[in-house]
Amino acid sequence: MKRTIIIILLILNIAYIATALTDTPFRYTAPYTTGVALLLVVSLLVGGITFFQARTERHQPIFLAVSLFFISLGAAGWFAFVNYLALLIG
Repeated sequence: MKRTIIIILLILNIAYIATALTDTPFRYTAPYTTGVALLLVVSLLVGGITFFQARTERHQPIFLAVSLFFISLGAAGWFAFVNYLALLIG
């Protein structure tokens, strides 16, 4: 169950990065921005919690947790950078 949730979150994070790089017209709408922010926070929490649980338990998907954590960390950095530029430029 955790493995499927992590894979779904990985796909959503990669889809966000792909839409951010391909200049989609709905990037800066309020529902999209709120949804992406919630996705990134949940992904960081799930990746971090699963990683720390994998250190103690044997059957946890450690590589998926690490990849989810770092991809969502990179996506969160990109999200913050783009929104900061949008505030600066107007």
